[in-house]
Amino acid sequence: MTGGPTASGFGAWVKAAPLWVKIAAPVVAVLVIVAVAAGGSGGDTKSASPGSTRAAVSTARTVTTLAPTTTLAPTTTLAPTTTLPPTTAPPPTQPPPTAPPVTQPPGATVSQRNARQKAADYLDLTAFSRTGLIEQLVFEGFTQAEAEYGVSTTGL
Repeated sequence: MTGGPTASGFGAWVKAAPLWVKIAAPVVAVLVIVAVAAGGSGGDTKSASPGSTRAAVSTARTVTTLAPTTTLAPTTTLAPTTTLPPTTAPPPTQPPPTAPPVTQPPGATVSQRNARQKAADYLDLTAFSRTGLIEQLVFEGFTQAEAEYGVSTTGL
């Protein structure tokens, strides 16, 4: 044994076989298995009598296809017969809390009353410091004195 192991048997045959044999052999094997399974699993067969040289004969099977007995009704789309009224949220039972109304002193000018109203509106929306609210009112166009008056009458 000087040359090492040699390949023999099926493995050697597969390596040496041409490509078309490698492809055709499994296909033929599958066809044979399918044919045997189909021929041996169904149909009536008649065996040859003992001593006879006839092979088993397969009789033809009759396949009957039944028509469906039920059909589905065609689907239809119906137009809506009624429409629902739009839904709305019920009115709140209690108004949200707001700042208490501040009464105007009797001698206030129109600009001072407007500054006070604007200050109250800003305080209803968000929190302000006294200085920040005065600066905002000045930015809106009120004078420094009108802005200070409006903030002081809101209670801030």
